[in-house]
Amino acid sequence: MNVAKIGSTNLPLWFQYYPSRRVKVEVIETILARKYITYDYDKTDITFIWNLENTTKTYHDFFNNLFINKTVTTFTDYDGNIWNVLLMKFESKEERGVYSLSGELVVVSV
Repeated sequence: MNVAKIGSTNLPLWFQYYPSRRVKVEVIETILARKYITYDYDKTDITFIWNLENTTKTYHDFFNNLFINKTVTTFTDYDGNIWNVLLMKFESKEERGVYSLSGELVVVSV
């Protein structure tokens, strides 16, 4: 599959993302010792870090709306995997009508 989607909106081919696992280690320090507790990962422990350079106001408004409304939506990656995600971080930069967007999609379920 050559198309990434958020909801039913096709994203351009220059949409880039990479998965990042959340930290699953807890450190407990006492006067006598330091103890590390690790937890098992599951598929909801993934955050997709993404960026979309040289894009239009339409995509800016689309992502901004998702961010403001805290809408849970589907993200279909380039391999065709479908994830239920929430846009937790959104940054945009506009220069002469061209937008550079970036953010984080947190997986809430699969």
